[in-house]
Amino acid sequence: MPRCYLCSKLISVEERPLRRRVRIGEVEKKKYGAERARFVQSQYGMRVVCKSCAAFQDHRAKQKELLELHLFMTAIVVVGLLSLIVWIL
Repeated sequence: MPRCYLCSKLISVEERPLRRRVRIGEVEKKKYGAERARFVQSQYGMRVVCKSCAAFQDHRAKQKELLELHLFMTAIVVVGLLSLIVWIL
């Protein structure tokens, strides 16, 4: 029986295991020389998750898309209002 990668819950045989792209670790890269630079890179991979963790990940992805859409629409409205003010004056 497989286990969920995120919550370690056992996934029953009847339940079809779902695969999602999850964060599996970080790599820290350091550059020494004239200036010190440090880079942290996240690594992702496809792992088996349970239905509740998959639903939670899908919900967070949808929230992120809606936030990006909201920010884009706000920027469009601000640019439109500024151009209207410039056009009037």
